[in-house]
Amino acid sequence: MKGVSLKTARETAVDILCEIDEGAMSHEVLKARLDAGSLNSNDRDFVKVLVFGTLENLPYIDGRIQELAGRPASAQRPIVRNTLRISIYQLSYLKNIPSSAVCNEAVKIIEKRKLFGMKGFVNAVLRRCASETADAGDATAEQSLPEYILDILKSFLPEEDAGIVAKALLTKPPLCFRMNISLFAKEEIADCLRADAAKYLPHPIVTDSYYFTNAVNPAKLEAFNKGMIQIQGAASALACRILSPEKGSRVLDICAAPGGKTVALADMTGNNGIVTARDLTDRKIKKIAENAVRCGFENIVTEIRDAAVFYPEDEETFDYVMADLPCSGLGTISQKPEIRYRMNPGKIRELSALQKKILDSAVRYVKPGGYMAFSTCTFTPDENTENFEYIKNNLGLSPVDLTDKSQNHGLDLFVSWETAERHREELKNGYIQILPGIDELTGGFFISLFRKEQHEQDRHKIVE
Repeated sequence: MKGVSLKTARETAVDILCEIDEGAMSHEVLKARLDAGSLNSNDRDFVKVLVFGTLENLPYIDGRIQELAGRPASAQRPIVRNTLRISIYQLSYLKNIPSSAVCNEAVKIIEKRKLFGMKGFVNAVLRRCASETADAGDATAEQSLPEYILDILKSFLPEEDAGIVAKALLTKPPLCFRMNISLFAKEEIADCLRADAAKYLPHPIVTDSYYFTNAVNPAKLEAFNKGMIQIQGAASALACRILSPEKGSRVLDICAAPGGKTVALADMTGNNGIVTARDLTDRKIKKIAENAVRCGFENIVTEIRDAAVFYPEDEETFDYVMADLPCSGLGTISQKPEIRYRMNPGKIRELSALQKKILDSAVRYVKPGGYMAFSTCTFTPDENTENFEYIKNNLGLSPVDLTDKSQNHGLDLFVSWETAERHREELKNGYIQILPGIDELTGGFFISLFRKEQHEQDRHKIVE
């Protein structure tokens, strides 16, 4: 931590955690705060350590606050609560920082926010924490994941596999990306990345996905700023490859923000196709548009629309529909650790019901003979296989056998034959459940593919 301005970094981390307490997503508020501030690179790194380390170990940290303060963290004022949290995280996990520095800097934060009456309380709690010999060590899945998540994993996985996935949810995957090869040659992209000293390798599972092997800031890469690459998780990229729209086709991305899938689909369809990207708010649409402009795709149209509302003028007008739907997001815990505390079984059931409502509309946009991909970034049966069965049994679409290469959605999706074989039964049934730890360098993701049958009169035309 040499050269880090600890006070500035700690104050920033406390402010970020307060915003997360109010409902902000960690990755969004962290980027906004760091981009808007004047922190040096060491400060920025330390803020990330404090924020993510605190969130990842929150059950242990809040338990310590309860023990040391005699009342729960939720009963503290936001500034006090989060100052205690980042301080106990440092005392428990960052052993190279002197405890006196942790305590003193915490009191300074309280003073600066004019909470003078809380100085003695914060100081006493942290001095007591520092004087006790308890060592948190490395957090286990049982300590860091709420019981309901462990129960979900054990409901459809053998206990050993559930443990592997739970552990992987606590480990950040590398930053993945794909290349926009309809606009740039791979060799040109590789040269540009090499010039910025960005090192990368092909993803071990998903064809045409890559991951960085060294620390990079995408915003500072020329290849990113020129639109040669798009940051996108490998499982998310796989969803686009499974839908696999043809050149010149008309595609609808119904819940498109922030636009990673939209850009991938635009790259596949080429400039003679059209991708219509929709989402609920102006802020989300602007984010999609920013990605489209940066990458140079002119075949993307953005619209503010509610996916749960059916728009009759669009009935059966799209060759392909991407329905990557709102979900619990439990597959992204390693990148958004606060999700685990915001979700619960009741909210998951509500999201599953919302998905059904969106799917009722989404299937009606698909042309006869067209395709719809239904995907989520989670692993709960309520949101995934249950709604897969809902589509199959109620909405007039048929699952596509993803082991059939003649469908152009086959096993060449995967780099490794081992991965394809491991998921063969799922793929044959028309879906795949990607699981971190079991599927290398991925988050949790569910992807399925359906086809709408031709109308009877259209089949007659084909025969004639």
